[in-house]
Amino acid sequence: MKEVNLGSATFFISEEVFNQFYDGKTLEEGGRFQREIVGYLGGDLEELALAAQVPLGFRDRLKILHAHESVPNSQWLFADDGIEFSVQGWVDRMDGTASVLIIICCNTSNATLTAQRSSIVYPKSAFNLYGAMYGEVELKTSIPH
Repeated sequence: MKEVNLGSATFFISEEVFNQFYDGKTLEEGGRFQREIVGYLGGDLEELALAAQVPLGFRDRLKILHAHESVPNSQWLFADDGIEFSVQGWVDRMDGTASVLIIICCNTSNATLTAQRSSIVYPKSAFNLYGAMYGEVELKTSIPH
């Protein structure tokens, strides 16, 4: 898992996504690509934080998981360097370390995520950048009580 800090957001990028999209680029060059992804998702980080109902003073802390879904089954899993991990497990580990957790990973089983302290924004089903760019990706939000 690669970690790319963009100031107000930190991306956690699986080895598979890194190898597919970076293709020899430096992390800084890839950071521009990550900003484009956020733009496709909904404009900018501020808009995403607003959509997830994050209070103004906490909108500078976002963590974003960018990975490929593992073989779909009853549990939502992502792959990193050929090993499967639970998306909910990643959320549980990151919960409270950021105001908003954003998941960029197909969710073909239409799984629901929960967190105690962080809001979550994630796809309802399959995710692809072109679909997101044209508003064809339906997003879910989970807001802690």
